[in-house]
Amino acid sequence: MSAQLGATFTLPKPVLGYHPGTFLERGASVPFTTPQLNGARARPGPRGDLEFTIPNPSGGRGLYIVPWEGVFALCRPTVHDCRLIASLSGLRGVTPMVIRSAARIIAAEGLAGRAARSAAEAAMAIDEKARMMANFQLLLELVNQTEAASGAAPAGAAQETSIVMEHRARRAVAKIAPDLRRSTEEVAACLEELAGLYTNIGVGRLAAGSRVPRIVADVSALREVMLEWARTHPDDTGADAARIAESAEVTLTCVRVVLAEAHALPRDMRALMRLWLEAPQDLAARITRPDWLVDGWERIGLLWQTAETLGREATLAEMASLIPVLPKEVADWCRIPLPGLSESVPRRRMVSMMEDWRTGVTPYDLIARNEQLLSMAP
Repeated sequence: MSAQLGATFTLPKPVLGYHPGTFLERGASVPFTTPQLNGARARPGPRGDLEFTIPNPSGGRGLYIVPWEGVFALCRPTVHDCRLIASLSGLRGVTPMVIRSAARIIAAEGLAGRAARSAAEAAMAIDEKARMMANFQLLLELVNQTEAASGAAPAGAAQETSIVMEHRARRAVAKIAPDLRRSTEEVAACLEELAGLYTNIGVGRLAAGSRVPRIVADVSALREVMLEWARTHPDDTGADAARIAESAEVTLTCVRVVLAEAHALPRDMRALMRLWLEAPQDLAARITRPDWLVDGWERIGLLWQTAETLGREATLAEMASLIPVLPKEVADWCRIPLPGLSESVPRRRMVSMMEDWRTGVTPYDLIARNEQLLSMAP
């Protein structure tokens, strides 16, 4: 199904040689189902409203930067995408987590199919469980560190009853509250707010099962597959696979650095909580860096999982076109030299009417495939 906005908008010329300086300028990926919107990202506009960066639908170089209503001058979005665009148009803060949350709410309405609705509902439940687990792990860190500072031997939560653990937690919160010059209620609220930030990356020994570490593992596995494909296919598909592997390696190097830094912060809960109380925006920016770095890679990995639907060659070309650009600020984040990545050269071929230039299949097949991606998204 598709819909169109009844407004007129003059499409600007595509921007060439675009390389954002920051992740916020690059924007967060949006899981549209319309084929022409594959790879679209949302970011704050110059007046605080929302705008989108959309890869050139023709397959040529450059991208379009348009306000939300400008999307309808490029294509006829599906009903799902119209609802999603309307939902996003009112946003002021743009992060991968915010976009993901909004997209799941729309998918849960069923406009991308029953499978996508079920997946969105399950993902929201998993996120809530992950938030609660992050809150518990942060509280456990606080309890153990507070008791260790007073000379008590830390005990694991598995050996404690809920009543004993609750007593220890109350005692730890009461002890740290005067140091932070906050009430016990404010300290508890601080822990809950920090848990929201750590939902996607996890805390302590359970962090490996969190969303971002899982995506890191998936990207690492995808890199190995792409390296093998590039080695055994000395053609255009091998070149695409090599680019994907090269970009994945750089991303993995960076995300492991910022992930380790974010995971190290709870080792000093007093310092972490004080930093959150004094400079919440700065701390939030640091803890969410891993989420920005993997943003977009989950879709690339899912495309490979569904490659048999459209064919490996077409899927590799699409995957290569969706490689996220690393903004310049990532070099400051990681404090390591980053190798230059080879530039993407658009592939050109003749297509028939109602065919997608990348895949040679109809837009309706691609919409169905994109809805399948929503049902598989983590």
